[in-house]
Amino acid sequence: MLMGASPPPEVAATYEALMKTAKRGMAGRPQSATDCAAFYLRAATDDAPALRYLTWPPFEGMVRSKFVDVDGAGAAAAVLTMIDALSSSAAASE
Repeated sequence: MLMGASPPPEVAATYEALMKTAKRGMAGRPQSATDCAAFYLRAATDDAPALRYLTWPPFEGMVRSKFVDVDGAGAAAAVLTMIDALSSSAAASE
């Protein structure tokens, strides 16, 4: 759903209930500045940095149910495979 758009009337009540629950969950367990900084440090110091980092563990279960490739490792591997294929193709045509 686009930002600012209203949900279809047949799901509006369910959507509102879901949003209230999500907001209550975020307000009840806010991410501290220390927690947030830990993820920045991890991203800056990992030997093999991930494409994405999930910065708030309480959301991990919800995010994993939607995104199998939470850290982006699969997406990064696919991009590298495409680059290798293009490089090989260009080298073969020279």
